[in-house]
Amino acid sequence: MQRFPVVLLGSVFFSASLFAQAPQNTAPTYTKDVAPILQKHCQTCHRPGEAGPFSMLTFEDTKPWAPTMKLVVQQKIMPPWFADPKFGHFVNERSLSAEEIRTLVAWVNGGAQKGDPKDMPPPVKFEEGWGIAKPDVVFQLPREFSVPDSGMMEYQYVIVPTGFTEDKWVQMMEVRPTNRAVVHHIIAYLREQGSNYFKDQKPGVLQSLPDCADVRTANSAGGFGLSQPRSGGGCDSAE
Repeated sequence: MQRFPVVLLGSVFFSASLFAQAPQNTAPTYTKDVAPILQKHCQTCHRPGEAGPFSMLTFEDTKPWAPTMKLVVQQKIMPPWFADPKFGHFVNERSLSAEEIRTLVAWVNGGAQKGDPKDMPPPVKFEEGWGIAKPDVVFQLPREFSVPDSGMMEYQYVIVPTGFTEDKWVQMMEVRPTNRAVVHHIIAYLREQGSNYFKDQKPGVLQSLPDCADVRTANSAGGFGLSQPRSGGGCDSAE
């Protein structure tokens, strides 16, 4: 009868000691956990001179935007990737994994700490002026186009000959506006031989979409921004 309280006290003390020695979960840090995610998914656009509105190359650049980052990754607004995963996997997929989203959210919730500078991965080497690797060929509009200060504008279309004499496999492509402040989006199409799409249009001449343009005979090749052109109608060549 006299030993029971002593044994109970010893058991409680022993359990408490084990609990105190158990490792505690630490919040993610920028250098060790966040920077690798940003390098993989975000820095292509979020660096000086690119489409992102702010840089994510350094901790100092990134931390002020931590609350916004938490919001947009939770809602899957960023990184922009709208392909439905039910229809296959893309090798250049930008979307974050569930684990990466949890890491970014936990980093923000933990105070967006920098961490040990020794944990910082080496900086990614980007091709100056490009989000992709240096391209093998560059196509450029024949002349500048002046955008009015206000009012509605029709889509402007121009044929740019490739000069290719044989079929080419395209590994990657990028569309770069010279003035991002006035360019909302660009859509590039491939026009195959025999297509009625702008069949009477001279190369290098900017114009709006004519009523008889058959957009179904041109294949989308990519672009800058998100949109689709209006389709032509009332046209024999589209039948």
